[in-house]
Amino acid sequence: EIKDVDEKFGYVKKENIIYYDGQHFPFLDESFDHIICTEVIEHILDPRGFLEECKRCLKKGGKIFLTIPFSARYHYIPYDFWRFTPSGLEVLFKEVGFPQWRINNLGTDVSAIINKINLLIMKLLFPSQGRLSNRLVKIFFGFLFLPFFLVLTLLGLILIRLKIGSPDDPLGYEVLLIK
Repeated sequence: EIKDVDEKFGYVKKENIIYYDGQHFPFLDESFDHIICTEVIEHILDPRGFLEECKRCLKKGGKIFLTIPFSARYHYIPYDFWRFTPSGLEVLFKEVGFPQWRINNLGTDVSAIINKINLLIMKLLFPSQGRLSNRLVKIFFGFLFLPFFLVLTLLGLILIRLKIGSPDDPLGYEVLLIK
């Protein structure tokens, strides 16, 4: 139920957003040339049904752009259900009946490690819980590690550009599906 998710995460329902029942999109067949879906499919209980609805609403020759996390923390608990591999995605796309797709890695094992370290530093800089004195200590250490954060971020970008690291353990995937 959307209301439960809205309340749990503090979202405010907006008038200019079209909500749906989680089963069927409120759009006619072949309504769209393009669909963009970033960091969403891991939160959908029935990804196959979701992709079938996307395909139904997509015009012939239309494209869907997806980003899908792989090395990501468990988030929006308890509404984070899946992590996909390229082989699992290919099976899913075949089952739904997409004739063409392309899957690209987003980063490598090195960028995934750097991302995890940077997330730890961010948690120090922006603590969400605990006594004020504990939060202030965390913030202090977060500021001490801030230069390390910046160096790691730059290093990660350089290593991706130089193609250093294994693509078998990326941060996630970008996918282009063509109907």
